[in-house]
Amino acid sequence: MDSAVEQFGYVLTLNVGGCYFTASLEVLRRYEGSRLAAIFNGLHVPLKDGEGRYFIDRDGTNFGHILNFLRDSQLPPADKVKEVYKEARYYKIEPLVEALRKHRSVFEEEEDVSFAKDCPEALEKATEVVSILRQRFANTLSRSCRVTLQFSQEQAWKSVRKSDRGSDVSIYIPPQELEETTARQDHRCSSPDVLLGEMSESDRVKHLSFFTRYLHRLGYNVTVSERDCGAPVWSQPVRWSDGTADTTIHCAKKLHILTLCRGHPPSLREHRTASHNMQTARTVSAVQQTEQVLTMALQRPRDGTSFHFVVPLNVGGRHFTSTLPVLRKYEESMLAAMFSGRHLVVKDKDGRYFIERDGANFGHILNFLRDSRLPPVDKAKDVYHEALYYGITPLADILRRHRTIHEEEEVARWVEQCPTAQEKADEIANLLQKKFADTPSRKSRVVLQFDQDSHWEAVRHKASGESIGNYFKPYDFDQDESHKDHKCPLPEIAMGEMSEHEKEKTLCFFDHFFEKLGYKMEVVPGVCREAVWSQEVSWPGEYVDSISVYCNRQIYTLTFT
Repeated sequence: MDSAVEQFGYVLTLNVGGCYFTASLEVLRRYEGSRLAAIFNGLHVPLKDGEGRYFIDRDGTNFGHILNFLRDSQLPPADKVKEVYKEARYYKIEPLVEALRKHRSVFEEEEDVSFAKDCPEALEKATEVVSILRQRFANTLSRSCRVTLQFSQEQAWKSVRKSDRGSDVSIYIPPQELEETTARQDHRCSSPDVLLGEMSESDRVKHLSFFTRYLHRLGYNVTVSERDCGAPVWSQPVRWSDGTADTTIHCAKKLHILTLCRGHPPSLREHRTASHNMQTARTVSAVQQTEQVLTMALQRPRDGTSFHFVVPLNVGGRHFTSTLPVLRKYEESMLAAMFSGRHLVVKDKDGRYFIERDGANFGHILNFLRDSRLPPVDKAKDVYHEALYYGITPLADILRRHRTIHEEEEVARWVEQCPTAQEKADEIANLLQKKFADTPSRKSRVVLQFDQDSHWEAVRHKASGESIGNYFKPYDFDQDESHKDHKCPLPEIAMGEMSEHEKEKTLCFFDHFFEKLGYKMEVVPGVCREAVWSQEVSWPGEYVDSISVYCNRQIYTLTFT
């Protein structure tokens, strides 16, 4: 009889990170070079949990797909391919690895990892783009913004000649006068936000594809467009064969425009950051764990408190199982402190160590502790809050780069600096409740006005019906004191005095605040436009006209749906 069968029997019960499975020894050893075959080859003593199940310190969420492949070569569903691929690589099941590597989501990510490793500058520039985005989105209410890239390239010119009819005619041969002047040599394109080195066309395409996918993983929807710099660098009349014409030379260097929109991408792609250098994290093998447990079956801290190498956990009612080295990976973390032996850790009735915390995202915390795996994009914000709670600083620093997280932190900082913003948001929310309660409409409006200097527009109404606006203010109007008492009738919320920057930040805060309350908010700027003064005026040789002066103070209409 095979020594492994004598040691394990034909049917084995497994505990994979707190998920329980049962499989035959034959299935687990199907591929000789795999990690599972190494664990159960009879040459090692695998770890066991308190119930006698063989323990593997790995997230067990997708282990069922691994077993399905080992049993009958069944592949996972498309939405699980990337996760199962990582598990297949960990367990070294090469046939499954090769089968999943053909999937688009897998080979694209591997291409990005390989490209970032071969070209570290690309990752640096992608990080630079993210920094620019954070600043721009923090200071604007817009749902999209643009970042302009330029690759180093030879100078290119486009000459534009004015035709007799006044239209522009583009000609790509620079006139002789341009060739003889050195002014063009000093031209520097002013538009680019990010400059990249000189490279071939194929390398440019690779860089742009990498940027697009990198930003996609951070929660941005990206489109790429191309245009010329277009800056005029030289202009004068030029004699052409058919006569003299004004001719302007424009820079024709290519610029690439990345237009980025706020919003989650359609697929849940994991994002990698500079701190990870886009490389797959290394993991501790089950064989190494076995060697550890042979020499350290029990951890004995100084005060006598002891923890088994395999640690069962109950996190808010959800059960997990891990090992002491994983839980103690970061010395400054709360988990390392809990299991340092310096504190008494409460157990539930089944002997599991209890943590009074929602366990919905604790599996992602363990995944990062095990092999630096990051959560899916749609879980980034929730896992970030858990990382802060458990004091896992490396994970928090990585997730802080994500769009939703840095926007939320920018908003929180603004509320601290400007408490009035929160007070006005609450006032608007109360007003909305009343408005929606009194109407069956799915839409409601609230009008705001910030304190500002008076702004007037004088409009002359001619007898013909034509209106001519803002050409002068009548002397009589300036002498009349009555308009100074004008109060704009439209605003429902008075915002106080703010600079333009403060207005933009406050409106951006409102957008985030009401999104959390379930509203979609649109901001439309306008003016009061109430007539505050009017009189008739007789013009020499003309009919009698009237002049009206209107209030031109700015107001903002917030439309909520």
